[in-house]
Amino acid sequence: ASDGVRVWINNKIIINDWNTHSKPVTDKGTASLKSGQAAAIRAEYFDNKDVASISLSWSSSTLAKQIVPNADLTPTTDPLLARIDSTLGFARTQLNTTLAAMKGNTKTFPFYTNPNGTWVTSNVGNWTAGFFASEMWQMYSRTNDPTWKTDATTWTLPLSVDQTFTDDLTFRIFNAYYPMYEATGNAAYKQVIINAAASRVSTWNATVGAFSSVGVASHSGNPQADFGVLMDHMMDCSLVLWAAKQTGNKTWTAEALQHARTVAKDFFRANGSVYQWGYFDKATGKFVSGENYQGYSDSSAWARAQAWAIYSFSVVYRETGASDMLADARRAADYFIGHLPSDKIPYWDFNAPGIPTPFRDTSAAAIAASGLIMLSRLNTDATAASKYMTAGKSILTSLLSSTYLAKGTTSEGILQHGAWFVPPPENNGDASLVWGDYYLLEAMNEYMGMPHALPGT
Repeated sequence: ASDGVRVWINNKIIINDWNTHSKPVTDKGTASLKSGQAAAIRAEYFDNKDVASISLSWSSSTLAKQIVPNADLTPTTDPLLARIDSTLGFARTQLNTTLAAMKGNTKTFPFYTNPNGTWVTSNVGNWTAGFFASEMWQMYSRTNDPTWKTDATTWTLPLSVDQTFTDDLTFRIFNAYYPMYEATGNAAYKQVIINAAASRVSTWNATVGAFSSVGVASHSGNPQADFGVLMDHMMDCSLVLWAAKQTGNKTWTAEALQHARTVAKDFFRANGSVYQWGYFDKATGKFVSGENYQGYSDSSAWARAQAWAIYSFSVVYRETGASDMLADARRAADYFIGHLPSDKIPYWDFNAPGIPTPFRDTSAAAIAASGLIMLSRLNTDATAASKYMTAGKSILTSLLSSTYLAKGTTSEGILQHGAWFVPPPENNGDASLVWGDYYLLEAMNEYMGMPHALPGT
């Protein structure tokens, strides 16, 4: 009919025809199920100008195709789905408000909010510039509304100048250019991603076994600490690994995996927490110092670094199949989950003084929620998969509550209570953050099983 329809089985979308039609059509999809195991089936449709009907059949090697009896269907509800639907509408409002506030000036990009709720903006060179367009691509993925595609494209194209930067390239380029490439098939967009990956790979140091990060010198006082590596930049492995597959460049794959292994070896503490920064002697490759630039202290666990670790090690495992990467993702996840407060939204640093009064960080929560849902689906161990999905759902459910959504506030963002940079010199611990909003939308779409919710998939 004229209705658009989507059908999921076990959180995998098998029909994704989210379009109106001028004449009746029939959409079909198949899924492999296991005998004796329940399957979760979800369907949704829009427009509703005509009659929509869904027929569910099953078959096996010994059973001819037949309609599934009603006795074998058990209605169920997932309260999180209702919260996601409600938040989708709120996100639409907030993003349109931000578009209006930007006044079409694609040389400035939302960064974090002022106390009065308006956006502080950055130029295209800022590490956060790509998130605004990436949010709109997530909206397009969920709604198939061509307006989001148009707006996302408008705000993605100016980012191409960032392909020559050497870090934060998943944030600057991949999160926005990948969905634009998938939506259009334009080879020029793919090339921008590959060029960005080449820029990242250009920082490779074989002696250290890592890509370098610049901008913050070690405060250890040790002159040998002359090669910095940032946990945040583990996220660039997704860009490099995708580009490596597209080009058949096995060297890039090997270097990205070795980078992750170097970070895992030297950034993890015995309890599973991580440093934000690690410094090496570039001449010998020796690890010199583990530090936190945005955390409370060098011995504390800055929440966002822990979230980056969950997410990035999960991606490296997904793309390489290296079992040690799965173990490292689980190490990071277990520490994060085990140190959450009762409402599942982390303090800005797990060791911040004065808990429970310090700032929370909803951006760390959103990153972790997306990472945990991904990690759950990568685990073949049912107990582990359930543990990480439960944690991801709990965090996402809390984020979508009135406590953390910016509904009813002056903020132009979607989430409130994000902690960008609590220590001096920034002293910024309570704002809406553009990357927090992006990872919230990504986590929502990932939970819904939307195609390409995660860049590179």
